[in-house]
Amino acid sequence: MTASVAVNTTKTKKSTTKRRIQMKSKRWLCLLLAAMMCLGSLTLLGSCKPREQAEKTVVSGVYRASDLPLPEGISYINQLTAVGDRLYFMGESYIESTYTYKNAFYSMKTDGSELKELDFEWFREEGGYISALAPASDGSLWLYYNEYYELEKEPETDANGETVEPSAPSTDTPAVPMPLPMPRDGAMAAETVAAAETVSAPETETSPETTENKSDGGYVETAAAVIMTETVGPGGMYIPADYVENNYLIHVSADGEELARVDLDVLKEEKELPYLSVSYLTALDGKVFFSNNNMLIGYAADGTLLFCSELETDWINNMFADGKTGQLVVGFYKEPDYSKLHMYPVDLTTGKLSDTEYAMSELAANNSYNIKGGPGYSFYFNTQSAIYGYDSTTGTETELLNYVNSDLDRSGGAQMAILSDKQFVTVTYDYESEKTQVMLQVLDFVPPEQVTPKYILTMSYSNYLSSDIRRQVIAFNKSNENYRIQLKDYSVYNNEENEWKGAADTLNAEILAGQIPDILVVEDSLPFASYASKGLFADLYELMDADESIKKEDFLPNIFKAQEINGCLYELTPVIQIITAEAKAEHLNGLTGWNMAEFTNRINSLPENMKVFGDDVARNDVLQALIMCMYDELVDKDSGECYFDTDYFKSVLTFVSTLPEKSIWEREEEMPEDYWQQYENRFKSDLILLNMDSLYTFQSYWSNKQYNFGNVDTTFIGFPCENRNGAAFQGQLRLAISSQSLNRDGAWEFLRSFLSDEYQDKQDYQWPIKLSSLDKMAERVLNPEPKEGDGEFEDHIIVGGYYYTKEMGRITQETVDEILAVVKSADKVIRQDEALLDIITAEAEAFFSGAKTVDAVTPIIQSKAKMYINEQR
Repeated sequence: MTASVAVNTTKTKKSTTKRRIQMKSKRWLCLLLAAMMCLGSLTLLGSCKPREQAEKTVVSGVYRASDLPLPEGISYINQLTAVGDRLYFMGESYIESTYTYKNAFYSMKTDGSELKELDFEWFREEGGYISALAPASDGSLWLYYNEYYELEKEPETDANGETVEPSAPSTDTPAVPMPLPMPRDGAMAAETVAAAETVSAPETETSPETTENKSDGGYVETAAAVIMTETVGPGGMYIPADYVENNYLIHVSADGEELARVDLDVLKEEKELPYLSVSYLTALDGKVFFSNNNMLIGYAADGTLLFCSELETDWINNMFADGKTGQLVVGFYKEPDYSKLHMYPVDLTTGKLSDTEYAMSELAANNSYNIKGGPGYSFYFNTQSAIYGYDSTTGTETELLNYVNSDLDRSGGAQMAILSDKQFVTVTYDYESEKTQVMLQVLDFVPPEQVTPKYILTMSYSNYLSSDIRRQVIAFNKSNENYRIQLKDYSVYNNEENEWKGAADTLNAEILAGQIPDILVVEDSLPFASYASKGLFADLYELMDADESIKKEDFLPNIFKAQEINGCLYELTPVIQIITAEAKAEHLNGLTGWNMAEFTNRINSLPENMKVFGDDVARNDVLQALIMCMYDELVDKDSGECYFDTDYFKSVLTFVSTLPEKSIWEREEEMPEDYWQQYENRFKSDLILLNMDSLYTFQSYWSNKQYNFGNVDTTFIGFPCENRNGAAFQGQLRLAISSQSLNRDGAWEFLRSFLSDEYQDKQDYQWPIKLSSLDKMAERVLNPEPKEGDGEFEDHIIVGGYYYTKEMGRITQETVDEILAVVKSADKVIRQDEALLDIITAEAEAFFSGAKTVDAVTPIIQSKAKMYINEQR
């Protein structure tokens, strides 16, 4: 059984092996770390230190959004820019009848009027794309235009010269897999998959894709393969051999008249360049400039080449026009310090760099990929939390627009046009609607006197904040008449010098100094158990008991119980994922769970050719994963006691010592010719006993179980532990409320929203903790809505670069009940304590190498671990 979304396989040439090894390296352990990624980044304005009396205040950086009209059917916007009082952008729409994308170039006034499509004679609607554009001061535009199209084939003729109609394909033999076009980002789009011609895959004993062909719940393999050729065209499109690709730099007037054209393929040939692309296209002083890898290239207005110079770097990371000084500035990393971004002004005639380095603040340098030139400042840049204006003469940035303060969900990335320091145009996407919608919005500054005062709730975190949580904050701010949440992002304190620990260290220091936020995003990098033991955060049980709308019995009791500290609940985890070990039932001798003795006995009696785990995992990966999942077996969160000198932990180390030091992805060795076939069949062929993965939805588990194990009985055996319940859970979001907050009622209103039916019922990619929401999720998968028009059910899965359409049997009630039993019984919290893991792995190495016995190393681990844990408390 497995619940992974994509299972990687390879049947390609040796030339792809190195790339595959890099992608696969430590994949197994990363399954645990993936859902632990920390949450987002927005900025706090104001202090989180409790005041003697809460007062309503006005936030700054507030802008009001107004939607601009868009052509019907537009699903994606790119290359947004402003020229004078007009906006220009590329719009992409999907044509369902032909399964193709249409690209068009549009213009409108900044107030939304005079929307029109610019009909260039040379622009191909199918196969043409404007990949970059740069406005010039005279209102003209420079465009980087790519086109790729299929060569027209001569019609077949017979001996008499008459045209022969192509014959229909034979239905007696399997069709050849059809090439599937790839969208912009190189990922398979759902619409593209629907366009794939489904073919029957031949059944062979050696084909891992066709080992299952059963009508009783197994898969019938029916899929087209993704054919990737060596030629990669613009936008990530793969170009087959019978296609043509052209690349041009075109100068057009404001009315669309062509003023000059540069065939970039000529430059590529003249300079003998293996590859040429246009990055950071910038128009300045009647000229146009762009980068290509480490090359800086400039052209005059008439298309004459000015210079083509190579910089002392591997890659140019940014280029822009300073809005105050009028300089062209280029940024890159270079030896010997590749951690620092170097910025230099450029001579517009020769392409030579200035001797004086350009002044950049750390925040601006970290967001240099989002830089845009514009009036009022040297440049502007966009972060997850705000839009900043930067003054190069002082080397300082000013926060202008704060997204959360403006109730704006920043989902459009760096797509932004600057009209002034008080007016911007951005691209955003509405993911809450039934079909994702793109929106073009003008953002206007709101004076402070027009902003409604509210009580401010501070919410602090040290890393990435997910878009889902950000939307919850924005929805709360919009709907609540009394409270408003401001977000403080501590990740700005992270840098290479402090080994990227500055965020956690700074936030921890402030909390211990009494500067406690109203709401804390709890992360493993913070000693939260210590905070709780000191009474710094509120017992959420008390808040639940006082709230008539919340009943504890409506939620998974095992989740609340596992997170208790001395009988109190200090953090809320509203959605979870489950980590457990799975195996074929026939190999477990009737076991449904095991302690360490039973686990040891079973693995010591496995068939000679069967391993517990595959060679795609290394020794320390398994050790760290077991400690993270079985943390509660080794550390008592109530007392702080630890148990690293017990027989249980000695058995863990003894088992792990039998595993390879390096995984197959880390070894410099040739793969056997049949390795990938064996790898794909490792569970079906009984080569590997245990598969560990994340359970997060019914459907992902079901489809991947069918691929990995086939239609056989499997058991969630879990990890070995004393109570034989070896399933652990983790939450991508953990929230706590300060016990000292003067606005605790408002903070609870926010946390309570995560327990509502509205939030819990909409979970599709994680397990909700509300029992009724779990039941609804089960009902949706047991009785799915048929596809419109056909009533058929199918699933798709990506395996080894191939996209498969699987005709699958329905998931059964029995399987749903088995999964729910795991979700409802998981009683261990996955915890990632890097410092503790470092202590254990460092000391265990002496045992693994044979220098010391297990009885010699475990007391050392126990002593150091106990000292560390006590320091954290």
